[in-house]
Amino acid sequence: MLSSDRKRGKWRRRVVWCAVSLLAIWFVGDFGYSCYVGIKMRQWESSIVRDKNGILKDCEAFSVGEGTTAILCLHGINDSPYAWRKMAPRLAASGFHVRAMRLPGFAEPVKQYGSYSSEDWVNAVKQEVASLRANHDRVILLSHSLGGAVSIRNLLDCPGEVDATVFLAPAVRVADHRSPLLPTRYWHRVANALIFTQIVTSGYSNDSHDPNELDSSHQTRFTPRRVVNQTFELIDYNHGRAGEISVPALMVLTREDKVNDWQASQAFYNDLKSPLKKIIFNDRAGHPLPFDYGWEEITDSIVEFLREIEPNNGTK
Repeated sequence: MLSSDRKRGKWRRRVVWCAVSLLAIWFVGDFGYSCYVGIKMRQWESSIVRDKNGILKDCEAFSVGEGTTAILCLHGINDSPYAWRKMAPRLAASGFHVRAMRLPGFAEPVKQYGSYSSEDWVNAVKQEVASLRANHDRVILLSHSLGGAVSIRNLLDCPGEVDATVFLAPAVRVADHRSPLLPTRYWHRVANALIFTQIVTSGYSNDSHDPNELDSSHQTRFTPRRVVNQTFELIDYNHGRAGEISVPALMVLTREDKVNDWQASQAFYNDLKSPLKKIIFNDRAGHPLPFDYGWEEITDSIVEFLREIEPNNGTK
């Protein structure tokens, strides 16, 4: 009996020792990674150029073109209005007023980047829509990636406020292509157990197929965990609610997307109750459809779609 008790005690001590050791490794790894990210972030900050307002150079909101139909462009995560530098002039040349907005916090210093919530993003879109509506006959939402999730939330919260929507690789579900061993959602839950690490970085490129677009100097390389959490919360809020959206919709996807799950986006499209909807695939490009290979054809398809839903187009 004594021998049995000693064996149980020995195993308990081993279990406790293993648990304490794993916990120590976790804390040390967490602290070490946070220090690593902090050093890399300071190096990156010292190498970039910001304007007088602290915004990454060339990444502030802009407007171009004239017309009675306005197109409001929403960029993706870690991105900025700079993502629309190619599409916006081409749309404007077709007679539209194009407004590329900057979601609150994006392209700002990283600590400020993480101080905003998805509610701030959505409210900023509502304000932009209201401003455009005051001076234009029609307002169209054109969104990419995270901007797509924000756009969906706007359509759900404010039905009837916009006249149509265009989704480019929208964030309906995050893909697992780049997630090592386990699904992205699992790693997200693991990351939420971190204490010291509040900002993460990725060693992956922006998924562009065009090698000339791999430069990320106009994108934020470091993501506050709060931004990631808010993104997942927004995706969850939108999940299963496509049937509540009834405005004309165009969706452009690529089967080469390694960031967002294109099949989930296609399923979302299938459930839309839009009176007129179209889906297009551009497999020449990776995730960044607004500026990767084929962006010209996508832009022309957007113009064609908008002219189809309103023959006179509302343009000058």
